[in-house]
Amino acid sequence: MSWGSKKMLPLTIALRRLVMATVRKLKSGNYQAILTISTGKRISATGKTQDEALQAVFKLSASGSDTPAPAPTTATAIDPTMLLTVGAVIDRYIDSKCLVLSPTTVEGYKMLRKERFKGLMSVPLSELSKEVLQKAVNTESLMVSPKTVRNAYGLITSAVGMFAPDLHLSVTLPRKNKKEIYVPDEEEVAKIYEIVKRYSKGRLIKPYLLATQCGLRASEIAGLTTDCIKSDCIIIKQAKVSTHDGAFVKQPKSNKGYRSIPISPAFSALLLQDCVGDSVCNITSHAITKAWYVLRDTNDLPKHLNFHALRHHFASQCLLQNIPQKYIAELMGHADCTMIERVYQHIFPSALSAYGKRLANRTDTLLGDKT
Repeated sequence: MSWGSKKMLPLTIALRRLVMATVRKLKSGNYQAILTISTGKRISATGKTQDEALQAVFKLSASGSDTPAPAPTTATAIDPTMLLTVGAVIDRYIDSKCLVLSPTTVEGYKMLRKERFKGLMSVPLSELSKEVLQKAVNTESLMVSPKTVRNAYGLITSAVGMFAPDLHLSVTLPRKNKKEIYVPDEEEVAKIYEIVKRYSKGRLIKPYLLATQCGLRASEIAGLTTDCIKSDCIIIKQAKVSTHDGAFVKQPKSNKGYRSIPISPAFSALLLQDCVGDSVCNITSHAITKAWYVLRDTNDLPKHLNFHALRHHFASQCLLQNIPQKYIAELMGHADCTMIERVYQHIFPSALSAYGKRLANRTDTLLGDKT
């Protein structure tokens, strides 16, 4: 097929000739292809897609006396994938995973795609380098937490790795901040319970007790149904999560998520009171979190006391009662003891003081001091 043919030249052939072509996304949403021809002149054309823009600039160059600059003998033909932008490959990556990932994970990916590394989204893979990515990471690190930067970077590298596996882009990421986890002690939990009972006609009583006394997550509380409440235990078999598209029920991530938590008959009876339909608490996970923040802020409770900290309280109380870590992990729905060892081993000031006295008394016992 000749360059001047009226038939559309296949894109793969065009790309082999358009070694000097670049494509960028315009604010209008269209794409602009820029081609440098043999005379050094640059010509451009636009299209609704990258392919259309490339075809248009090719036809434009073929209609004149100039021909595209010949590719160097050592050059490799451009892979069409490399003309995709970072944003485009992330979109494709999310679409390819949407049926196997949970809706909350997909929503999280979409939020990262929309809010983070905005300056990188229009960059073609052919122009993406370690230097470009490192500069983008540096910029993001000034605006958000290291964890958020790492999450967004992970999404980018996963998406790029799917479509351009030979593109290696390891960069230096911001160091993780050691997050201080707040765990309320038994006395504080009792005081807060009095506030909870008075707040919003007791709307948070059941969620509060399920978190502090059973270690349930907000989504597990929202998904709890009456058939899961037995006289001596609670059966966890599902979670109900909230997204922008509404609330939906999902199964636990692993078999460890299915578990049984012992409770007293009195607590069982309380949980089965005032149920709406088969829902034990009749509240979404989002509503639980939102209501908790209102309660916390209107009662001058510690700012770092989020609802999830109540779950930490349960785990820590189990540890203080010398319950084996393996069993605690099962109660919490963890796959192994790693999270228990890394997160939940908090000793409260009161308990630490008691342990200190016991250690001191050991010395007195050895010395024979009876006082």
